[in-house]
Amino acid sequence: QRHFGLRQLSAEAMSSWFAVMEHKLWVRPWETPPNQNNRVLGSGAEKLGIPIDAIRRNVKGCWNLGYCGMGCPTNAKQSMLLTAIPAALNRGATLYTRLRAERLRFSGGRISALDCMALRPDGIHPSGKRVQLRARHFVSAAGAIGSPALLLRSGVPDPHRLLGKRTFLHPVVISSALMPERVDAYAGAPQTLYSDFFLQQAAIDGPLGFKLETPPLHPVLYATTLQG
Repeated sequence: QRHFGLRQLSAEAMSSWFAVMEHKLWVRPWETPPNQNNRVLGSGAEKLGIPIDAIRRNVKGCWNLGYCGMGCPTNAKQSMLLTAIPAALNRGATLYTRLRAERLRFSGGRISALDCMALRPDGIHPSGKRVQLRARHFVSAAGAIGSPALLLRSGVPDPHRLLGKRTFLHPVVISSALMPERVDAYAGAPQTLYSDFFLQQAAIDGPLGFKLETPPLHPVLYATTLQG
C-alpha cells in the first residue's frame, strides 16, 4: 500500500471478499484436539509466554488421518477439485484434462487462441498431438510459477519488464528434537496450532518476522530433509 498506492486493498476493504471465499471453501474453526506434535508446540509456547491460536481449516467431514500433504484420501479437504471446478461445471464449463497450455496467440492486439499440447495418460509426457482453443476471454490461473512462465513463453507485452521478476516464495526452516515422550507427528491433522508472535515482535531480518507452526511429518516427508 505504501509503495504502490494500493490503499483500496486494505485488510478492512478486503474482509468481505475473504468472508465470501472462506464460506465457499468451508473454512471453519477446527474443534478436534490437536495431535501430539501440535500439543508439544502449544505446551512450549505456553511456558515461554508466547500467544498461540488454532488454525482455521478448509475441511468438511475430516477423518483426522493426517494425510493432508499427500492428497486427502476421503475428499474432506475442500480443494478446487471439490469446490471451484464442480461449481464451474454446474454452470456450463467444460473441463479438459491432460492438456498443457503452451502459448497464447495474438491477433489485432488481443489474445485470440491458446496453443496446447495433449499429454499421455500419465499426465506428464507429451503425446505429440496439439490442440488449439479459441475463446472471447482467457484467464491465466496457473499460480505464481506457471502463469508468468506461460506469459513469458507467449511474448505478452511487458513494457515495465516485470513478468517473472516479483516471485515471492514460502521458505520453511524445520527444527527437530528428541523428546522425552513418544510423538507420532504423522497421526492426526498435521498443522492445527500456530503463533504469529514473531511476525510482530523482535523481527530479526527487517519488517517481516516468522510464523511458528509444526511441520507435517509423515516418515517419507521427513526423510526428504535428511542427508544421505
